[in-house]
Amino acid sequence: MANPHNKGRYFENRVAKQIRETLKLSELDVHRNSDSGNASYEFADIRTPYSWIIECKFRNSYNYDRLLKDWDKVIIPIEEQILEEVDVFIKKFKKIPFYTIIMALPRKEVLVTINVNNFYNNDMFKEENIIYNIFDKFAIYKDKILIVTLSDLLMYIIKKNKEKS
Repeated sequence: MANPHNKGRYFENRVAKQIRETLKLSELDVHRNSDSGNASYEFADIRTPYSWIIECKFRNSYNYDRLLKDWDKVIIPIEEQILEEVDVFIKKFKKIPFYTIIMALPRKEVLVTINVNNFYNNDMFKEENIIYNIFDKFAIYKDKILIVTLSDLLMYIIKKNKEKS
């Protein structure tokens, strides 16, 4: 699996499967975008039935210890790419999407970065609770970026969906 596209495809399929299984959705509902990696505006790497833009990054070179130190070099360019997709999404659907960067190293827990402002202001769920009351394990970078595990985020989405029912 030395080819970076194969690694990316593997990771995107792995994340889509975890989302499907946890949220009890079908493969039709949640799947890897077939145009992923081709700079198309299909709104990120994984399609879901939600207003959720998911960008996946799987790299051997990520080092969690260095990640926060090199945040501006690693994450900010990815977020800038997503913000272009957010603008197109808003124009097309007249909704503010929830957007995340899902990332991992091989054999490590999958982490999700979330823009804090977007967490409170999106059409998937408009969160009113303070982040500290929602997730047991999290980190916050410069009061702007929330970092949680994918498992915890999915459990939170299940809880929000039950509250809406």
